[in-house]
Amino acid sequence: MSNSMFKIFVYGTLKRGQPNNKMMEGIFDGEVTYLGKGVTGKEYPLVIAAAAWNLPCMLAVEGTGKKIQGDVFEVDEEMLSFLDGFEGHPDFYRRRQIIIQLMKDRNGQNLDPPNVLTCWCYFYLKYDRSYLTLPFLDDYDSWGPHGLVYDERELEENTNEVKETTAS
Repeated sequence: MSNSMFKIFVYGTLKRGQPNNKMMEGIFDGEVTYLGKGVTGKEYPLVIAAAAWNLPCMLAVEGTGKKIQGDVFEVDEEMLSFLDGFEGHPDFYRRRQIIIQLMKDRNGQNLDPPNVLTCWCYFYLKYDRSYLTLPFLDDYDSWGPHGLVYDERELEENTNEVKETTAS
């Protein structure tokens, strides 16, 4: 297996302090290293939608919305493959590269100037134009003032699908 490493920008439930961050804490095979806090180089719409689960959805509509805050991790191929399955890439979310400004390092120290990185990010695909009328966020928090708490049953269903896919 290759020793390739990939930078990943996460903006939703995989961020530190969010319901699915345990996925990024080494409970699965593969290497994961937290690099720090970042922000997208361009604006994107970040909304909470997607059926009854209250999923954070970043839409690939560059120049609309806000610059999005999130966490940057470095992962190996095995973890990238796991995340692709978890996110439903390429059918539910699609992974593509974007520019991220790393604002704080892994110890929380401000970086001035910020480090500019090219990172993989998962964009939500299953939306219609009505998603662009929803409130745009710049920093997702499942327990934020929006009142739309992420439904962790989505994790159970998604994890079971990943287990079934990797078992075959």
